[in-house]
Amino acid sequence: MKRSTSGFADINFRTIFNTSLDAIFSIDTKGWILVANRTAAKRYGYSLKELRKH
Repeated sequence: MKRSTSGFADINFRTIFNTSLDAIFSIDTKGWILVANRTAAKRYGYSLKELRKH
């Protein structure tokens, strides 16, 4: 049976995303924030929930 590494890649991405000292955003083509990390929220003075509304 072949092991999938996609689960490990997702864990690595989430770890980096959640622990980065850099502000990280993902936005759609209209400029809406889809997801942001805690550093982004703290740096810009918003909660994660508030950022997702912008």
